Amino acid sequence: MNKKIEKFANDVLKEDLNYSAFISHNVRLSGNFDRVLKGLDESVVVSNVDPNNVLTAEQQVMHLFNRLLYWFDKYFPTLYRYRSIIIGKLLSYDETVEYLQSKHYLGDNNYIKFFTDSISLIFVKGFYNNLKYHYDIYADILKERKIDYKKLDLKKSSHLKKLLDLVSDLAFCDKEFDSYYLFNYIDNDIQLFVNNKHRAQANIDYKEQCIWISKVHNEKIIEKYNMKKDYIKYFK
Repeated sequence: MNKKIEKFANDVLKEDLNYSAFISHNVRLSGNFDRVLKGLDESVVVSNVDPNNVLTAEQQVMHLFNRLLYWFDKYFPTLYRYRSIIIGKLLSYDETVEYLQSKHYLGDNNYIKFFTDSISLIFVKGFYNNLKYHYDIYADILKERKIDYKKLDLKKSSHLKKLLDLVSDLAFCDKEFDSYYLFNYIDNDIQLFVNNKHRAQANIDYKEQCIWISKVHNEKIIEKYNMKKDYIKYFK
């Protein structure tokens, strides 16, 4: 672990944040957090309400990370056992890095849409990207939820909300590790195999293998969703 991450992990424990301990533990374990700090603009963030309330670049990341975790627990309360591994995966995605490096003050109402859309995008981008491989098994659910995959535009808040509600409901019904595959980009897995020289030389179609593994987990999720979907309204 480099000194910058070690310092960040220690400093976050001094902040009055609900998830300080989790953040400190997670950044130590995640090999992906280095990207966030490496490209961080060191400029401070000033409150639009109180000019004396100034956050350093690192404190801004801590507060944004804390908000991301709050919304993760709100939308995916049944995945608390797998929160660490899922958040670790989300930290590897460009959308998460861009969000954590943003310089908008959390208390500024002018940026409510920015924060809402950014966090929603982080939670649904993996599922959306994987639909090109899994559309056949999700077609009925998408139709039922009035989601037109071909017309989805992730720049539109309403489209993000529909997808987020669906992913949240799928995870709520599953409650198990299979839900990790709602967030995991298949294309990233494929690229990891391609970049591995030994695996690339093997006579195995890793693309099909990655798609198949993800599909197996998603089929389990769908089975549980179809069994429990009528009862979601009583718990959420």
